[in-house]
Amino acid sequence: MTAVTLTNLRRVFADGFVAVDDLSISIVAGEFLTLLGPSGCGKSTTLRMIAGLDAPDQGSIEFDGRRMNDITPGKRNIAMVFQSYALYPHMTVRRNLEYPLRKQGVAKAERTARAQAIAELMQLGELLERKPRELSGGQQQRVALGRALIRNPDLFLFDEPLSNLDAKLRSYMRAELIQLHRRVGKTMIYVTHDQLEAMTMSDRVAIMDKGQLQQLGTPHEVYNAPANLFVASFIGAPTMNLVHGELARAGGGAVFRAGALEVAVPSLAGGTEAGAAVLGVRPEDVLVEQGDLPATVSLIEPVGHETLLSLDVLGHRVVARTDAQTRLTYGATTMVAFRPGKLHLFDGKHGHRLA
Repeated sequence: MTAVTLTNLRRVFADGFVAVDDLSISIVAGEFLTLLGPSGCGKSTTLRMIAGLDAPDQGSIEFDGRRMNDITPGKRNIAMVFQSYALYPHMTVRRNLEYPLRKQGVAKAERTARAQAIAELMQLGELLERKPRELSGGQQQRVALGRALIRNPDLFLFDEPLSNLDAKLRSYMRAELIQLHRRVGKTMIYVTHDQLEAMTMSDRVAIMDKGQLQQLGTPHEVYNAPANLFVASFIGAPTMNLVHGELARAGGGAVFRAGALEVAVPSLAGGTEAGAAVLGVRPEDVLVEQGDLPATVSLIEPVGHETLLSLDVLGHRVVARTDAQTRLTYGATTMVAFRPGKLHLFDGKHGHRLA
């Protein structure tokens, strides 16, 4: 297992675009860490720098304390799995699996044995004599994973490997990758823009935007205590409700006001200053048909096991996650409340989380 340390990484492209800006992350040996963010946030550029396919303009990359900046990709003992599978179309599955070992000069008998073992691990045993065009997308991706595994690398890098699969196959392959990580125990760094992949597969998630690290934490931490407005709005489906208003001190706590909407925030730390603020509440923490806030139903979205309600709460759009059998109809009026202890408050000017 390999620990990876990224320190003050910066990468600027020829046109002046800053792809990665002062990025520092310490990845624990054996960890499954996901780089998550929207397109253009710098996550794939970061992965390419770890792989040695791109060079940082400043900062350092270390594997187990050894500086890797000037080490060529072939000497980093990594395996990389791409979105496009990158299989050789004229080779059978067996030959695709064996190819890295042939490049290393491994004897034929050992190549055959290791390919057979990997094929059984990846459930490819019956497909060894087929060519990539005869395989489904999920099978091709398993071959690509198997080809990475057969090299027995110190570090696995994944660049959006499930993006080309349909929803059912993505769900299946997520489970496969989770089990694979548990079996091999190697350090894995995974790049995706899909928060479901990140939240279900990762030990920790590094959320990036505009080349900068926004938050690093467990899936539970980034969901329940987002560090800033970007993380709050990016993590969660439906996204967190965000209401812009003003914060005022009130006794030992504070009160948030946005037009006619007024919400007490009794647990706010005493050092927090009054001023522009944003109140956040997850859809599951909007309690429908209880409380003292009047609301009108403006949209109903049944999604099978639950129903999403868009509500007008004193002039503010709020989405609530409620029971699939809700009795409310379009245009109905009701009362709502925000679940105590589940409110999030952010600075209205800079977007950081308020204590």
